Parts: sequence; C-alpha cells; structure tokens
Amino acid sequence: MVKYLLDTSVWFMLSQEPERLPDKCVQLAQTQAELGLSCVSLREIAWKQAQGKLDLGKPLLAWFSTALTPQIRLLTITPEVAADSAALPQFPNKDPYDQIIVATARQNKLTIISNDDAWKNYAGARILYFKPTAPGPT
Repeated sequence: MVKYLLDTSVWFMLSQEPERLPDKCVQLAQTQAELGLSCVSLREIAWKQAQGKLDLGKPLLAWFSTALTPQIRLLTITPEVAADSAALPQFPNKDPYDQIIVATARQNKLTIISNDDAWKNYAGARILYFKPTAPGPT
C-alpha cells in the first residue's frame, strides 16, 4: 500500500543525488515497498531537462527507465485531482506542477515527501519536509 508521494525534486535526488538528502529521508524511502509519484513529475523533469535547467547525465528516456524503479507507482491525474489542484485552499504558489502534486496526495490520502520551502508548512496537505544539502562542486 502506498503511503507517501514523492515531490519531483525528492524523486530526482533519490535517483541522482541521494547524498544530498538527510539519511532519515533516504531510509524512509528505502523502507517503503511502494512510493507514489504523480505522473506530472515526468513532465516537470522533461521540461526542466529540455530547458537546460537539469542535467540528467543521459538521454531523458534512459533516465526515466533508471529512475522509475519497481518501487515507484505512477499516479494519474484524475478528474478529482485536476479539480482539486485548481481549487487548493490558500496554496502559497501558482506552480501548476506543485498544485497537481499536492492534489494527487490529497485525493489519494498520501503524505508528500518534499524539500520545497515554498509550501513546506501548507496546512491543506500532509507534508514531510526534508532540507537537502547544497550540491557539491561540479
């Protein structure tokens, strides 16, 4: 049974840079049989990579094939998720990716694992916030 939904950036870090996440976050993810991921996270990664804002180290589809481990359960954008995402009460930003991720968690009764400062204290969803460390020198 899925209990947690990964925010896009946490999914990326678990796949690419797990050392940037606190041990407690990595351990939590490793102990779950399944972790939810909104399908909008695929689009967010694809868009950031296409804009040159994200270096995946390999072609996009190859990265997806590695990052979408058997532990990841993709959750779709249902009519309920779409409606909820457009009407989140007092949501602190206008990012549609974040809105859909939060609505996906709300509609599936999941806790979001996130490192997003913008909505870490949002009262409209259950959020488990982890502060990542800064990226190392490249």
